[in-house]
Amino acid sequence: MKSVRLVVREETFCVGPSSKSSFTGELYFDVDGWFFPSKSWNDLIPGVLHMWTDNLIAILRGGSESHQLNFMDGPYKILIAMEGKSLKLTFMEEKYDTDTDAEFNVELRKVEILTSDFIEQICNAVRVTIEFAKKKGILYSSIPPLEKNLKILAEYCAK
Repeated sequence: MKSVRLVVREETFCVGPSSKSSFTGELYFDVDGWFFPSKSWNDLIPGVLHMWTDNLIAILRGGSESHQLNFMDGPYKILIAMEGKSLKLTFMEEKYDTDTDAEFNVELRKVEILTSDFIEQICNAVRVTIEFAKKKGILYSSIPPLEKNLKILAEYCAK
């Protein structure tokens, strides 16, 4: 199995103009030195993690075999699918064909990661996000669902 690491760097977090604002920061995957969507990718951290944790929980509960993890900015997404004790991650970029007026996905790379490792990395990213929001007094709407999802995912880590 390749080394897959979710990178979230708190020192890059940038807060919007009010306490109800969200914040952006670096959020990307490092797969043995290959970066997705790119090294130092900047996105809306709470919103992205909220979507990702909802989709991951749906898979863990058996609600579906696969889900997409979308980034807010750009045409990038990851298809995650459960395979035994592992998750298969398919990193994709959405493209647009002007001749046919159709969107299509280009598969960039596929890797496998132990489900428990992936959950732990997501949980760590969520913890950093929640702690930052509390420290800065940010009341963004995605924070309470992230707290709820963190508790649910923590139960899977304990299994």
